[in-house]
Amino acid sequence: LWFASIAERVDRIVICFHDDPLNPQLSAARNRTIEAHPWRDKLHCLKLVETGAFGLADWTAAECDEYGLRLVGPRSVAAVYRRRARELREALRPFVEDADNVFTHNPWGEYGHEEHVMVYRVVESLVARTGAQMWCSNYASSWSWPLMLRYLNTEDLPTYSADVDEAAMRAVADVYRANETWTW
Repeated sequence: LWFASIAERVDRIVICFHDDPLNPQLSAARNRTIEAHPWRDKLHCLKLVETGAFGLADWTAAECDEYGLRLVGPRSVAAVYRRRARELREALRPFVEDADNVFTHNPWGEYGHEEHVMVYRVVESLVARTGAQMWCSNYASSWSWPLMLRYLNTEDLPTYSADVDEAAMRAVADVYRANETWTW
């Protein structure tokens, strides 16, 4: 969804997280979404269990680490977050190793999602070993804005833009809505 302008043209789309332990019926809905997705032939779902870390970083003074963000919530969630980052690194490795270009979440997690930042950190570490070009979206929210400013003030980021095929994206959105997975 973050790459609507290029999604139809990529070879593979990797979905990292699938199951939400706080919302078990969501897994079945996500499976239906994948099955009905217009690009299901290029979807690869790693089926990792979500960490429960959403909303547990201090976004007013976010601290990054090798796993993503330092969490201010329970230690048990932070331990799951770190473990899941290690699992994600191993699961994503084969997808990144043979790629020339990798499109991923941005370092501030778009609207401020701890797992998005985790995905960025993991992809960044894998791309550093391969020489692939890494690309990120530029979406941000007022929540993630302070962290975004740190990146935009310190890095010269290459940019690319393209038009969005609105009809194709509407078809994708319709599948998500029909299966009640739109916020995925």
